[in-house]
Amino acid sequence: LLGTQDYARIRMGIGNDFSRGGQIDFVLGKLSDEEMEQMPGICGRVIEGVKAFATIGADRAMNIVNTRQKTAEKA
Repeated sequence: LLGTQDYARIRMGIGNDFSRGGQIDFVLGKLSDEEMEQMPGICGRVIEGVKAFATIGADRAMNIVNTRQKTAEKA
């Protein structure tokens, strides 16, 4: 409808550590108890990312959200 690809998007990934077609089962499957426990933190990060995207722009929001994720994964 816009006639262009020149606009900011919010994209989320699930990684690529899956066998062929495994992404489908992961996305459509039921969450484990451990994954359910992690959901409040994940949702919080998503909310903060959307707020940052809307207030400070896509580039700065990406840097903040992706940096926090890497820091959290190392802990």
